[in-house]
Amino acid sequence: MLNTSPRQQLKSYYCGPATVQVVSNFSWGLSGAANRWSQGGISDSYTHTDAHGQTWLQDMVNGMNGTSRLPSGFVFAQNANSGNMIW
Repeated sequence: MLNTSPRQQLKSYYCGPATVQVVSNFSWGLSGAANRWSQGGISDSYTHTDAHGQTWLQDMVNGMNGTSRLPSGFVFAQNANSGNMIW
């Protein structure tokens, strides 16, 4: 169980960037209202959520690994068929 601070999605389809933001904040040791990366920046640089109108699973993994402070004690990996899965 991780002690994290939740974030509200800035756009209705931003579940991916909001999730990446929560995990990234945790890995950087931030709590409360502090954010290491903005959801828009996460979408633009890693998850491409705005470009697709949703977050694809592989882009979610890229976002988790790209924004988190590594080594954080964990690396994010996809453990599913990548077919047409979305996060």
